[in-house]
Amino acid sequence: MRIACSGLHQERDPFPDPGAWAAIADPVKRLRRGLGELYGYFARNESLLANLARDAAIDAPTREIMALRMEPPLAAIRETLADGLVSANRRRHLLAVLDLALDFHSWQSLVGRSGLSQRQAVEVMVGALACLRGGTAEPG
Repeated sequence: MRIACSGLHQERDPFPDPGAWAAIADPVKRLRRGLGELYGYFARNESLLANLARDAAIDAPTREIMALRMEPPLAAIRETLADGLVSANRRRHLLAVLDLALDFHSWQSLVGRSGLSQRQAVEVMVGALACLRGGTAEPG
């Protein structure tokens, strides 16, 4: 039953498609677009995702279903956004910050606790990654 319900939700409101961003050559622009779409998904589904995260912490079946439904699309998003953004000499650090940017709880902290708008949250994470990368990001 849980798998069917999660599948139905995924059909009705799927994760953003990172394939649509692959054509964006500039990795910072791609990151900005990808985070904007992902954060939009988080905003639309905040209640559900917060409840699932809470339940997954104490319920193994919920944790397994969340992994089944969320890990593959988030891995594809990570791979697409890391392409061209992550340099060999700082790969580990850049991927760690990218993982923070892609995390639902990070988004909640930026928007909920810190009071940033969705656009501001995107710009904070884009700026952090651009800085770590050794450049700057022009506001989008």
